[in-house]
Amino acid sequence: MTKPKDCPCGSGKEYTACCEPIINGTPAPTAEALMRSRYSAYVVGNIDYIQTSLAPRSTRVSIPKARSSGPTPPHGWA
Repeated sequence: MTKPKDCPCGSGKEYTACCEPIINGTPAPTAEALMRSRYSAYVVGNIDYIQTSLAPRSTRVSIPKARSSGPTPPHGWA
């Protein structure tokens, strides 16, 4: 996919001066910048960045114990 001139995040800046550096490894200065860069990565098709920019604990879900919702249906809730 070709690089956009304007950043897809909606900041009004050029992509090369906005989200591209963050996607390429520069730490995001704010949580908003991180989320904007993740959206821009989605738009440009950089799914690897979206995966690697997840918090380590977000990459797996662990529900240690679920309580039963009753005999029918036999599903729990967390």
